Amino acid sequence: MHVKPIVGRVVIVLMLTLAVVAPVADENELTETALDSEARFDPVAYAVGWLIADRNSDGTADYAVQVDERGYKLREAMDFNLDGRMDDFYFYSNNVLQRQEVDSNFDQAIDIWIYMWRGVYVQKWERDTDYDGAVDMTRDYGRP
Repeated sequence: MHVKPIVGRVVIVLMLTLAVVAPVADENELTETALDSEARFDPVAYAVGWLIADRNSDGTADYAVQVDERGYKLREAMDFNLDGRMDDFYFYSNNVLQRQEVDSNFDQAIDIWIYMWRGVYVQKWERDTDYDGAVDMTRDYGRP
């Protein structure tokens, strides 16, 4: 069985997919504002420094990922309900998920914060149940 040619083809397909999905961005230009302000909900904010995809082919990005020079994920944003606004945000350190922020009612305001341990265990979560911008429910599970 010849595995090497198949692996090579898979790598080429993945590289071509990334080239088609997103423009090449300047490595030094990381758009901090895309996830640090109201602009984070706007798919246009992810045009530079992010790999983007349009899963439903409507012309608007609904998935964006920012990677470092090693190809490790730094941050992701997703339009979960495909309404044209990002609503799920993921933050990584050394390619390991550290935190997720969610706009669960799609009003362009974060109302759920999930803090991870080792990328797979929920250490703590917080929720704004009345959508006033203040956390009013917390569960802290600690580390396993």
